[in-house]
Amino acid sequence: MHKIAKVVAATTASVILATVTAGCSEGETKSVPELPNQICWGALDSQDVAPLLPTGKKALELTKPTNFPQPMPPGSTALCTIRIDGLPSFQVLGWQRSYEKWVKWDSVAGKNPDRIDVGKKGLIWHNGAATYFVCVPPKAPSGRGSFIEFRLTTFSTENPKKEILRILPELLRKLVAFAGPKLGCQ
Repeated sequence: MHKIAKVVAATTASVILATVTAGCSEGETKSVPELPNQICWGALDSQDVAPLLPTGKKALELTKPTNFPQPMPPGSTALCTIRIDGLPSFQVLGWQRSYEKWVKWDSVAGKNPDRIDVGKKGLIWHNGAATYFVCVPPKAPSGRGSFIEFRLTTFSTENPKKEILRILPELLRKLVAFAGPKLGCQ
């Protein structure tokens, strides 16, 4: 009876081990799914964004509007989302604000985000970064103008904080450099 128990235990352990390792062939590595070379209206190189993305099988880019709006109407937004295996993994959100005081990130950045030297006021936090720049200055100190705001968010839990701190400011710089001329900013 004791021998049968040992055989059953050994068989059970083998089945569990086989189940856990199923699908993991030797030499198989997990990687970020392939994306087009240029993403998010052509503003970003996918190779620059890839370190922020989780591993998976299928990537999908969703942009609204499909082309970056020229000009960007007051109050309008532009959204680019990269989904990996159906889940949002990286997002670029752009807004046109008519008043500088409307540019606020308290609800997403938390109480003590770090400042970064990007745009007029750049901030970075544990899973995102944001900045804005003046497209058309207001004629009066509290008057209407055109302020372009960008917010980046990474949803992957695989990202070390040092990667986020290194990559997001560079992506914001590229977005600002892309959007300014596209929108005819002064």
